[in-house]
Amino acid sequence: MEEKCFNHPLKNAVTRCKTCHKPLCMDCRVITDLGTFCSDQCVQRAKAFQEQVSQQKVKIRRKLFFIQKGFFKSLAVLLVLLVILYLVMYFIYDTRTPGDIISQFQKWFSTFF
Repeated sequence: MEEKCFNHPLKNAVTRCKTCHKPLCMDCRVITDLGTFCSDQCVQRAKAFQEQVSQQKVKIRRKLFFIQKGFFKSLAVLLVLLVILYLVMYFIYDTRTPGDIISQFQKWFSTFF
């Protein structure tokens, strides 16, 4: 059995409204760039929904940007601390090579643990 139009019960439906899902015949459908609708009200609801979705996408992109920005700040701070640690090891403990620094860390580690 074929579906009948919501507004014209004697006509067969050819599509459904994208917003409210009412069955529509050829005469009742409103075709826009967003899809097929039954009325201007449903078109406006769909536009409002699309606007909300696009605003949420912008918010998500902003959050991701700040998360990434925070990650790079943390990485920069870690790098600065490692450089300072290397300079301390170089000048105070007279360690000239990375191998010397590693052996000094091993001494410290065995002292504490």
